[in-house]
Amino acid sequence: MDIVLRPTRRGEYRATEELVREAFWNLLAPGCVEHYLLHRLRGDPAYLPGLDWVALAAGRPVGVIAYSQALVTGADGVRRPVATFGPIGVLPDWQGQRVGSALIEATLPLAAELGYGGVVITGDPDYYRRFGFRTGKAFGIRLRDGRYHAALLARELRPGGLSGVAGRYCEAEAFSLSPGDAGLLAFERGFPPKERVEGTPSQRRFARSAARYLPDD
Repeated sequence: MDIVLRPTRRGEYRATEELVREAFWNLLAPGCVEHYLLHRLRGDPAYLPGLDWVALAAGRPVGVIAYSQALVTGADGVRRPVATFGPIGVLPDWQGQRVGSALIEATLPLAAELGYGGVVITGDPDYYRRFGFRTGKAFGIRLRDGRYHAALLARELRPGGLSGVAGRYCEAEAFSLSPGDAGLLAFERGFPPKERVEGTPSQRRFARSAARYLPDD
């Protein structure tokens, strides 16, 4: 079936939040927060609406990607803007069919057109390497706590696009949430109940990945 990629329309916001909930449920933790993150992000000043794209199959959303602006604060105190994407979600039945890849490949050039020199994300290095991402450490980009991490990844959108952007990476305020967040709990009550499962293989892999800090030297 042919996939159509285009900007997400406001009337599709709820459907894409439901999509992200299905994509992430019990994947990284019992339940998920990513659908609420997407909802919050769309109301955040850092949200980049032109880079919120949907993948449609027979008119039905099967994948979505959303971008926002993040900042890298250097040792000089200057905060330099970069683009970031996430959440990116694909319905379970459509995973492994390059829907997510197509969304990334379609939107990275658009981020460059908006003037961003690079994109910084957190994600699986083995997956994102195929799109040209390297560890943030290669560019001197650290987590907010000042440490390098294997899952903090960066890619230049033009030669030298991340030159001089070394420092501490900080995402939009919308990303500051936890599984016990009161807003998330209230938001979740608007969806059909789903069973939360703890200790899945994907959750164990995520926990191991979350502990993969890199040395400074």
